[in-house]
Amino acid sequence: MTTPTKTVSFVLLADQIHHLPVILRSAFEDTWIGSFQVGFGPPLLKSSAQLAKRLEGVRGALDKLDAYLEVCVLDPDERERLAVQHRRILVRRHGPLEAEAVNRASADVLDLMLRLRSPLDAPPDVRADMDALGVDPDWIPSDAAPDLLSGRFLLHLADPRNERLLYADAVRAVCDPDTALAIDLRVPATVRPLWAAWARHFTKLTGYRVVDLGEPPAYARVLRDGARI
Repeated sequence: MTTPTKTVSFVLLADQIHHLPVILRSAFEDTWIGSFQVGFGPPLLKSSAQLAKRLEGVRGALDKLDAYLEVCVLDPDERERLAVQHRRILVRRHGPLEAEAVNRASADVLDLMLRLRSPLDAPPDVRADMDALGVDPDWIPSDAAPDLLSGRFLLHLADPRNERLLYADAVRAVCDPDTALAIDLRVPATVRPLWAAWARHFTKLTGYRVVDLGEPPAYARVLRDGARI
């Protein structure tokens, strides 16, 4: 039986949710990123005539992501409609579920993966940038599996601003949790220093703040005005 890889959380922050397409595209297109994967699952696929029209002539993965985010996530009415559909799908599959289980499962609606370049074989310009930020090739284990450098964005259809993370102490200390957007990036704990270097590089390049949250807080420890959320 394979032991699950321990992960840590980096939180990408923006002032408002409408920055979502820009910040994700900036991450996927960053020079430190060697590859990425974008996928769409139910209930987003073929979810509306508006989405079909928006996707006409769209070919690139990131252009499709922009369309899905614009129609299915940034429109609050459509987002709520799809979140209700998703809950119904989950109940049909698994029976009655607690709200927290539904919220966790809503992150599977969008498959958003990216993989860092290794400092061992990065292009010269990227390697120079990594060196300037103190990246040590020894951070990469000699027997590292390819997926060790991969991270995943968790974007919850039911809570795209990631309100639970916004009220974590380390996050709300540097943003306005009532209006900000928090994008949760989960990465293997083994290569946390490399992702921390990427976070500094990304902030310098784009201006978007990244919080190294470490182990994500349990839901029960995240409070807003003294109440659990």
